[in-house]
Amino acid sequence: MKTLTNLWVLVFCICVADSLQAQNMPLSSGRLTTPLPYFDDYEQGYVILRDGNKIEGSVSIKQYEKQNKMDVTDASGQKYKFNVKSLKTWGLSINIPVNQSPLSYYDWKNDKRKENSEPERGFVQLHSGETLEGKILIEGRSSDSPLAGNNFFAIETLTFVDEYGGEKEFDRKDIKSFGRILPWDLAPKHLVMSGSAVVMGKSKSKKMSGFVIKNNGDRVEGTMQLVVKNSMKSDSKIKSDLVDEIYMDINGSTEKMDMDDIFAYGMTDLTINKLTNNQDIKYTVEEMNFHPGTLKTKDGSSKNGYLAYFPTPGNYYGVYFAENFNSEVEIIAMEDIEDATQEISLIEAFSGYGMDASSSKNSNINGYIVDLSARKYEGTISLNEDNDWWARSIDFTDEDNNKISYGGTEALPIAYFVLDGQMYVQNKDVFVKTEEMKSPFTLLNNPYVDNSSKLGNMAMTMAANQLAQDIGGAVTSSTVAFQMASGMDLSNLDNNSSNGLQAAYNLGNAATEGLNFLANKAINGSGKVPKLAKKGRDFNVFNSTTGELAHADKDNWEYLLEGCLTYLKADKNTKKAIEAYDDLKMQEYVNKCYQ
Repeated sequence: MKTLTNLWVLVFCICVADSLQAQNMPLSSGRLTTPLPYFDDYEQGYVILRDGNKIEGSVSIKQYEKQNKMDVTDASGQKYKFNVKSLKTWGLSINIPVNQSPLSYYDWKNDKRKENSEPERGFVQLHSGETLEGKILIEGRSSDSPLAGNNFFAIETLTFVDEYGGEKEFDRKDIKSFGRILPWDLAPKHLVMSGSAVVMGKSKSKKMSGFVIKNNGDRVEGTMQLVVKNSMKSDSKIKSDLVDEIYMDINGSTEKMDMDDIFAYGMTDLTINKLTNNQDIKYTVEEMNFHPGTLKTKDGSSKNGYLAYFPTPGNYYGVYFAENFNSEVEIIAMEDIEDATQEISLIEAFSGYGMDASSSKNSNINGYIVDLSARKYEGTISLNEDNDWWARSIDFTDEDNNKISYGGTEALPIAYFVLDGQMYVQNKDVFVKTEEMKSPFTLLNNPYVDNSSKLGNMAMTMAANQLAQDIGGAVTSSTVAFQMASGMDLSNLDNNSSNGLQAAYNLGNAATEGLNFLANKAINGSGKVPKLAKKGRDFNVFNSTTGELAHADKDNWEYLLEGCLTYLKADKNTKKAIEAYDDLKMQEYVNKCYQ
């Protein structure tokens, strides 16, 4: 059993899992790395093609928002036109200030979100190497367009306010990164705000037993109430649910806590059952769910039980730990953890919490499945309703003799499986046999010829492409070890710092808005019996590296061809000949091209 020690790889892999549930999407578009507003001021940029090659030059996005296209003219004057579906990533070749926090972390002056309403607690890291912690007022441009990336903020100036009220303004060229500093929320929102009441435009939680950890490390316990101000207009596309005020009843008196002096806050008397509503709530990011595991702390102690990372994907304060589902949960900060390992099994991940593993091992291994998080599990596969070129569902028994079924309209989907050397790809609610086991692209019959234009992105999306490059394909692991510093240690950003900045501040790094829960999500099946094309062959093409599934039509082949530098460099006649290839010959060409 292998162990992953690279948390970033696994988080990146698992975070795409929820989007993988989506059906009927086209090929993925390349990831834009630069906020759109910066393209008004700069033109030198780059593209990274699907095959991994890089082209640099002058970038034009005049056709981007309407047609999903962009141009690059390289140093020799050669002009390339791309649909961004042919790209892996693209952007400008400039150092832009990085906004470390989601837009929802700022209290904006208005819903145009060009500046925050007043200086707020935060930090700025300068190109000079200096890092300043205090309050920040930012001015610039933001965009609601999903093409811009949602959290993109093109900063123009930042005014820093120190603890004495002194102000200093920095231009974009001076800034390396910036962000808000907010208290860590050590209890899930659905729990702390359950039963809250709206009074005078403010959401007030019920009073609860809680605690506050101050920046100096002092812990204050008592009866706690949280207040959320909904200051944005009701029709605003960004509406903050961040806690604005905390009140503590201590020794009979109510005290309003200074939010700038709070490092973290949470609830006391938590159990796994309380956190998960008796195991009814499950996060789409698997390491945020409770799994059996081992926790080693820096004081030398080690203990076994159940643990989960929190509070938001990739932005972890630490772990919840408990010996069982009804015992009190301990909250252990990342800075105190030496090593934490979760045993994430396939059956447990999809079917619930705390399942007991079989004492016997399965020795009848005939294949493996690859799930939507790119993890590979070996075991025994048997086909149900086998129709030669497709099967309705499968029964799978893993190495520990745990059993689970896939396929049909009720089960959660997987990406594909390999049985005795033959690959089957999940296409909606059925599994379709591939023509051959080619890499990375392989062809399979289109089981729903009347719905061919509505295919794509059934599996791992382009995000998994980097994962496959980093770790050589599907992850063969049911044990996951995490060892990661979360938040941001501002003292490490400034080598000359001597002001004792608190480590692991909550800047909102990688935080997601509206974190989803799994609620027995099943695949959106067609309800039809698969049929072959009446005339000729009608194929879909599957990318086993990225998990994309798309119809093998002219447009999609064109996107894949233009993502290959060999094709782009070919002369006009050669390109014309390649474009006339049938699907089988095109598969052969693009596989050679992408090698």
